[in-house]
Amino acid sequence: MELSGRLTSFPVAELLHWAHNDCRTGTLVLRSAGREKRVSFRDGQIVNCLTDDPSEFYGQFLLLNGYLDHDTLFRCLSLCREQGRRLGSILRDEGLMEPADIQRTLRYHLEDVICDIFLWDHGVFFFRAEPPPEEELLAEPIATLGLALEGSHWVDEVGRIRQVLVDDYVVLGRVGEMPEGDMKPRLRRILSEVDGVRRLEALYGAVHGSFYRFLTASYELYEQGLVEVVHYGQALHARRKDAGLDDLLWQQATREQEVEGHHFAHLGDLENYVPCWVRPPEDGEWARMPDDVRELYSAFNGRRRLRQILSNDHQEWQRQIELLMLQIGKETIALLPAPIAELQAESTGIGGEERSRFWTEVFGPESRPGPRSVAEILAAGEAEP
Repeated sequence: MELSGRLTSFPVAELLHWAHNDCRTGTLVLRSAGREKRVSFRDGQIVNCLTDDPSEFYGQFLLLNGYLDHDTLFRCLSLCREQGRRLGSILRDEGLMEPADIQRTLRYHLEDVICDIFLWDHGVFFFRAEPPPEEELLAEPIATLGLALEGSHWVDEVGRIRQVLVDDYVVLGRVGEMPEGDMKPRLRRILSEVDGVRRLEALYGAVHGSFYRFLTASYELYEQGLVEVVHYGQALHARRKDAGLDDLLWQQATREQEVEGHHFAHLGDLENYVPCWVRPPEDGEWARMPDDVRELYSAFNGRRRLRQILSNDHQEWQRQIELLMLQIGKETIALLPAPIAELQAESTGIGGEERSRFWTEVFGPESRPGPRSVAEILAAGEAEP
């Protein structure tokens, strides 16, 4: 793993410039609250992007921009599941879209998915120098530097829009009746959901698609006098629903489809899982860590569950989550279903030879400096709390 860190230290624009200038081939994985995106590069140019958020899938893009209606999209997605094929091939074979239009709309869609990362206010990333599968690549790559400029433009535009739609708790109300005549499909969809009760975040939950496109369309409706701000709401919870631990971490997709059909497997209630090092940091890396980071990482000893380790303060909790996610991205941390002492006791109760127990198959015997791994804790006979 050549590069990893937090987005507060390495902005997305800098990461794209790095990949372009160094002509990188591989995948940039970015994770934040409830989201993961994988941007694939070949010789420094963007050739694909995968997202785990169903609201950003290709089918939603086609629906919101008027290329398909609900019934047609549902039928096509059903065929995708039945035949194990991707949406693009179904659209082509069913005569619903021309191949050139599929490539064009997929390209626009991927640009939106990537530029959305510029709006993240926190997160972690790591780069894997592994060539992406050929069958998942765009016919023509996306210019990396051009997309970096577009993403920066998104940030400026959101700043302007937020002067009116100040946050996601704003409540919009419709002004007059639904207009007749031509209207952009996205505008009509949003306007049909405006009821003077739901906040922006709830409206987006009903509309889906790129959040930036949703926000700019909502602002366009405001400028046209079709909606007005009827209430400036407030957050009901200190911790947003989409910032739960269950949303922050997940296993890699069991099957990564074109963009619209990824199925990411969630691990359940991760606050009950027990973190433990598989490959602890080397002495030098451990010594360079800030004291608070070293204290957090020292708690990943296979003895306590995450809910007993993480802070109750939201900002500190979020920072700790990013640090945990960073190590999971590096594949240095294991999440155990129970403390090592319990697992060891259960394994001993089952009987059998020592070498057949779970830890001998999951963890190797290699000893490393810094915090100890599961294997070392067990070997030292210190699994008891």
